[in-house]
Order: sequence, then structure tokens, then C-alpha cells
Amino acid sequence: MIDSVNIYAAENIVESRDYTPIEGTSIDPSIMMGTELQNGEKIIVGDYTIEYSENTVCLNPHSRATTKDYNHTSHYKITNNGTEQEWYKIVQTTNYTYDGKTARINKDRCNLNVTKYYTDGSYTVNQTVDNSSSTDPTHTVKLTMQFPSRSLTIKDVVTVHADGTHNYTHYE
Repeated sequence: MIDSVNIYAAENIVESRDYTPIEGTSIDPSIMMGTELQNGEKIIVGDYTIEYSENTVCLNPHSRATTKDYNHTSHYKITNNGTEQEWYKIVQTTNYTYDGKTARINKDRCNLNVTKYYTDGSYTVNQTVDNSSSTDPTHTVKLTMQFPSRSLTIKDVVTVHADGTHNYTHYE
């Protein structure tokens, strides 16, 4: 579902869109192929470079409540190797809560923002939240970007566990 569309020609942004996930089944991270990205990593894929960073913030750190509320954010920047021209900027946020017995991904507070800088690029988004497990829900983003010479797919899976541990898996 598209929440908003902004076009800023003067700033060289061709398109910027926000997406919210739908309910669905998750991708099993063990079947994902490609390179797993780590926080702060920069990798080269053909003619393009992917810069990846992530951070997690507790939204109620001083609360005495047993339920904790968190935002996990992944940032991707895709540039052309030779010219350093930025093609895409992707910011994916997963909001979740856990209380020691259950975990839940708050679908309505999750977001994916894709900013495209060139008209000859295109992309498709598949984003789901799977809350069918009350102990290990997942938020999955699959984004396929088209470039003039190739395509590139990023898969991002956030799994939250009821005990407060998390798994963040990011593949190119």
C-alpha cells in the first residue's frame, strides 16, 4: 500500500515513496542466497556499491512496564561505482514489542521508504509482517531494483523473539 508520493526535481529526487507492510507469511532466512550485509559494511555488486547501516532504539527505556517497544531501522544507499552517483536510498523501519512471553511486530508502525534518483531506474516492493507466531514474528522486505545494466534484489528479515532477542538478516 502506498501512503505518499513526493517528487523533488530540483533536488534530483525523481521519486520518494513510503510503504506499509501487509499481513502475510515470512521468508525463511536460511533459504536466502547472496551476501549477508553487516552494520557499517560497504560491498560492490557489479557496477554498484551498497552501503548498509542499522540501529535499534528502545522507545520506552525508562519504563517500569515489562513490555518494551523498539524501532529497528536499516539504511541502504546504492551508488554507481565510477561516478558515486546515488541511485537509491532505502530506509526500512520495524516497530515491535515484547514482554518476555510474547512478541509482536506492530504492522501499522512499520515503514519502508524508497527514494529513487534517476528516471531510468525502477523497483518492485514485497513487504509482509507475519505475526502468526506469538513468540517469533517476522517483518520481511524484498526490494528488487532495476538499473540500466542489471537488477539487484535486497531481502531484509527481522525476527523478534519473546525473550527480547532479535535476528536481523540482510541479503543482497
